[in-house]
Amino acid sequence: MNRSAMNRLDQLGPRTLSETALVRWGERIGASAQPPLWIAMVGPLGAGKSVLARAICRGAEISGHL
Repeated sequence: MNRSAMNRLDQLGPRTLSETALVRWGERIGASAQPPLWIAMVGPLGAGKSVLARAICRGAEISGHL
C-alpha cells in the first residue's frame, strides 16, 4: 500500500470490532475471495491480524497449520 492510501486510511479514524465480529468479517472475506489473492496486514501486537488471517482462511476453506 502506498503512503497516500495509508494516509487516507488514517483519516478514516479508528475502527474497533469485537473478536466475534472480526472473525465473521474475515470468514466473509475468505468466502468471497477469488485466487490468486494477496492480503497484507500491518498493525501492532494484539491488533487481531492472526485472528483475521485464520478467519479468512476458514472462510476460503483452507485448512492446515497457519
